[in-house]
Amino acid sequence: MTVGLINESTTFGSDISHLGLGEGLELEQVQRSAKAQIMKYLPEITKQLQSVWDERDEEYCELINVAYSKVKIPNVDKQNFYTGIKPSLLLAPVQMWPSITVWCHDSKASMFQADQYDTNDAKLGIEVLCNAGPINKEKLHLKEGILLEQQLDSQIQRLTDAVLMCIKKDPALGGVIHGAIEKPANVTTSLPWSRQDEQTSNWYIFQGKLCEYTVQKNTF
Repeated sequence: MTVGLINESTTFGSDISHLGLGEGLELEQVQRSAKAQIMKYLPEITKQLQSVWDERDEEYCELINVAYSKVKIPNVDKQNFYTGIKPSLLLAPVQMWPSITVWCHDSKASMFQADQYDTNDAKLGIEVLCNAGPINKEKLHLKEGILLEQQLDSQIQRLTDAVLMCIKKDPALGGVIHGAIEKPANVTTSLPWSRQDEQTSNWYIFQGKLCEYTVQKNTF
């Protein structure tokens, strides 16, 4: 099968030796910078990935002898990017899906400490939420529902990959952190769930992926 290669490691506009010093933890700066970076790069990276996966899907369908069906990587509207934890999104109208939420709230003292400043290890979380549908409620647990879950799985996996590639574009996040992100994200996936959209009365299937990085922040 074809393996598509996309440049995902070119740093952008950051001095990765930056100390990321702030008057306080300034974790809000981290989540804002990550959100802005994803918003900047996601459209182009999504376009590149779409081309790669179209070719892969055609070859895969031919290999397993099924009809080819295009899977479109979801576009995230500008107003559906958020900072801070947003549990309300789980029950939000479908117009607010798909969405990407970035937060950086929790931290702990780093094992390494310098004399001139304090260093904290902070958790940077990026949650990707996708949905698929509408679908007839009576078909949720039949073949139609199973195939829709399969489509949703492909969509959220590919969109999440695009988001991770956006972070790799500048692992220093514009210089708001100490150095650069050194380790890849831990990624966890929710089980899909279904619910009725109150505004349209249609049923949809939903799923989320959480990507968590460890970043370092220095404070005076």
